[in-house]
Amino acid sequence: MTDRSKQPADAPVTDGARTRDSDRSQQAILAAAIAEFAQHGLGGARMERIAGRAGVDKRLIYYYFDNKDSLFRVVMEETYSRIRKAESALRLGDEPEWAAAAQSLLPYRGRQAVLGTPSLTLGAYDEVLGRIAERRGDLAGAREWWRSARAQGVQVGSPHQVALADSHLTRVAAVV
Repeated sequence: MTDRSKQPADAPVTDGARTRDSDRSQQAILAAAIAEFAQHGLGGARMERIAGRAGVDKRLIYYYFDNKDSLFRVVMEETYSRIRKAESALRLGDEPEWAAAAQSLLPYRGRQAVLGTPSLTLGAYDEVLGRIAERRGDLAGAREWWRSARAQGVQVGSPHQVALADSHLTRVAAVV
């Protein structure tokens, strides 16, 4: 979890209790930062509030994460990791499960999955619907979903979402 090591090469080895405290502090900071960024976005988030939520001194946040941008990057990486783990845990197997998954997402078409605020967009539900359509063999439908996801990415200013949609569109274009 540590963004980087600041221990000098000749620093004494710490005991297990101190390591656990360090891990616990970093996890508390991360949880507090996720809540703070979700509520206020990157621009509105305050390190003082993150420290207060985590129950740590503000200097400890800077020790582990350098600055707010670095902390935000770690928050986004952790959030994406959680989403990908949840997706892979779905273990959709046969056709009825895929159909049910698509049906459950249809009410959200054209919307963004966000972490509290539009400034923390995590992607378009349309991108997931495209992957489901592709898995079901409907490449034309998948392309339409990904074009929609791309347009949404442009609209909300999410280069990651645009790049992801473009990668899908490029990949399926080679199949045709």
